[in-house]
Amino acid sequence: MSSYYRRESSERSTERQQINRKKSEKEFEWNNQLQTLENELEEKIKKEKEMCYQINNLKEDLEKKLKELDENQSQVSENNSTQRFQSRKNVFGTFKQKTNTDKMSSLAYTASTIKKKQSQSPIRDIGGASTYSKQKTYTNQSPRNKTPTKQTNINYTELKTHVSSKSSNNILQSSNQNIKNKNIMINVNQNGLGSSFATQESKEITYAQIAEERIKSGERLRSNLEQERQILILKQANEVQENEIKRLRSNKQIDQERYEALQKENISILQKLKELEIKYQVQNERIKDIEWENNKLMDEVNIKDARVKQIKDNDFKVKEYQEKYELKVLEIQALQRQIDQINEKHLQFKLQMQQRDSDIKNEIKTSELIIQQQESQIQNLNEQILELQNQNTAILREQHTTTQIEEDWKNEVSCRIQKEKEIEDLLQEIRNIKENNQIKEVQQQGKMLLLFAENERLHQIIMNMQMEVKTLKGQVSQYQQNTFNISFNSANKPSMTQGINATQEELEKVKLHLQVKLKENENLRNQISSLEQLPQIVTELERKLKLQISENKRLTQMIYGRLNDKW
Repeated sequence: MSSYYRRESSERSTERQQINRKKSEKEFEWNNQLQTLENELEEKIKKEKEMCYQINNLKEDLEKKLKELDENQSQVSENNSTQRFQSRKNVFGTFKQKTNTDKMSSLAYTASTIKKKQSQSPIRDIGGASTYSKQKTYTNQSPRNKTPTKQTNINYTELKTHVSSKSSNNILQSSNQNIKNKNIMINVNQNGLGSSFATQESKEITYAQIAEERIKSGERLRSNLEQERQILILKQANEVQENEIKRLRSNKQIDQERYEALQKENISILQKLKELEIKYQVQNERIKDIEWENNKLMDEVNIKDARVKQIKDNDFKVKEYQEKYELKVLEIQALQRQIDQINEKHLQFKLQMQQRDSDIKNEIKTSELIIQQQESQIQNLNEQILELQNQNTAILREQHTTTQIEEDWKNEVSCRIQKEKEIEDLLQEIRNIKENNQIKEVQQQGKMLLLFAENERLHQIIMNMQMEVKTLKGQVSQYQQNTFNISFNSANKPSMTQGINATQEELEKVKLHLQVKLKENENLRNQISSLEQLPQIVTELERKLKLQISENKRLTQMIYGRLNDKW
């Protein structure tokens, strides 16, 4: 037994070592997995931060470029408007500054020309249309720079194509209309001068009238010159505006090219932004997956925490089971006492059975002595029968005379043969009774041996149960120690949950073992109840033996009665 328990204790220690090694391995694996997950999360968070930083930088660059574009466009529009306004301002400013000086110079120039023409030519030539109508008029302020009016004929409709804004077009159209009207007036006035001089020549107009007319024509020429000078000023202003428009167009083309380049850059940046958004979405999905995994792990941890709580609750149940177990132990002790009492009763029953066996053996011996005496009597009877037969043979030999004697002899012999057969049958019945008594004795001895073996088996079962009760106590104490260690080492949750699972398995094993032991206890109770019925069985067997003995006595009395009847 000691070797058996040593082997069991060594096996349990090896199993505990294996369980502890597996727990440590699983704890190490869990810690490695958690560390790798934390590292991956940190890397992903860093990458996401970098991506967000890049996206913010790109957005800021885009906003700056868009602001620059808006500022360039606003500057271009402002430059166009300011240049147009400045050109208009310059044109009208110079025109206002020069009008006063031009008037005086033109008046002086016309007066000098009139005096020269009056001294050079007669009145008829002066007023004639042929002489002065063919002469060229000059538009400059001084006669040094003489530019004929025929060379200053400008196609003013071409100015409309060079002016972009509506205000400049309106100004040029109004100026062109005024110039056309003035040219028409000049041509009409010139034609009028020729006709007036022709009429005055025929009507002998006086010198004073001609002078007045020449003064009027001079004024008209001066107005024409002013108009031509204004036209030149407008032409110069128009050229300035055309140059400004060309410069603005070139600037506009440059700005357009820059705008197109910026648009291309914007498109590329938008594509990059889309790619970054896709990557950001992918990373968000990955983060969601990781968060889902983290939530799953947290759920598992919560489940394990709930299991820990359940195990703590199970501790109370274990205490209840322990109390119940102690009650069962007390019940087993009570049963042990009952079994001890039954063993004492069994010993008493053994003694009684031995006494009864001795009594039965004595009775059997007495019955055998009686049977032997009966057999000796039967042998004596047989001897007497032989003597009688011899006597009869002698008598028959002596009496051969009569047939009646022979017939009586035959009848007597047949009767004797029949009696001998009956005696043999009785002897056979006595032998059968002896054999039956011997068989019943053997069966009774076998039953007694079976009862002894059953009693020893029950005693061995009770001993084994006591040993198992001790082992169960050790397991319960070990389980309590495991639960205490698990509650004490609750910082490491994976190992704690593994220990919890192991202790739950041990609890289930202990529960199953207790259920098996309870069933065995019930079986033992049934067996003990059957043992309690042993005295009834023994009394029944005693009753049957008594009946058998009485039956044997009756048979012997019948045999003796028959023998007495026969004899």
